[in-house]
Amino acid sequence: VYNATPKPIYLWSVSSVAGPMQTIYPYTLWSESQHYDPKTGIALKITKAPDALYNGAGTFIFGYTLNAAEGNIYYSFGKVNQEPF
Repeated sequence: VYNATPKPIYLWSVSSVAGPMQTIYPYTLWSESQHYDPKTGIALKITKAPDALYNGAGTFIFGYTLNAAEGNIYYSFGKVNQEPF
């Protein structure tokens, strides 16, 4: 995830549990290796405010899931609550 804005953005990597909040500072890059959770897919939840994930503010979601039996990765993009950016 590259933050091309002049303000920090905030990201959580969420599978069957939410990972810690990551702050992505202006014009910097954040990444993690793709990984598998046997209970659910992975969602990278990105917001403009550090408390947005828990207060119903706009959130952009990049999701993916691995299907080992098919050898495929499925991706999705979406938003919840309101316009996140």
